[in-house]
Amino acid sequence: MKKLWAVLLVALPVVLFLCNSHGQTPTVRSYVEDGLVNEEQIIRDIEVPLSNMATGIIERDAELIFSIFSDPVKARYIRNGAIYDTVSSAEEIYARRFAKQDQSVTRLFEFKSKEFDIISPGTVLFTGIGVLDSEGSTSEQEPQVIAYTIVWILESDGWKAINMHISWE
Repeated sequence: MKKLWAVLLVALPVVLFLCNSHGQTPTVRSYVEDGLVNEEQIIRDIEVPLSNMATGIIERDAELIFSIFSDPVKARYIRNGAIYDTVSSAEEIYARRFAKQDQSVTRLFEFKSKEFDIISPGTVLFTGIGVLDSEGSTSEQEPQVIAYTIVWILESDGWKAINMHISWE
């Protein structure tokens, strides 16, 4: 029994050393530097659902806006301090709101800034500022400046939002 403990006491530091020096988890930076992750391609891939979301905002299409989300039960949508029970419930509210709006007013939307932080090869944090404006309205309304924070995850069918928080003044 003493011999077993002696072997374990000698082997344990060696195993720990080998694990720490050779088995380290690569950082995102090393994935990018080693060519395992193409940062530009990830951004281009995420630009597609972001563009779809922007089109949905312009066209008052709640289904298109919320199509960017992962599982609508697990994903979270937060707007100005309110956390919606489900993404589907937020989509329904937006659909009703859009149906009540004056459809003759043209909506304009664009992102003025976009930042992509690659957290891991399958997780990206997006922060951006979008501006929502309108043409053809009889009322003088200032453009809305909207701050976005979106957590994207890579799923089998592409990049999906798992969490979105938007706010404006």
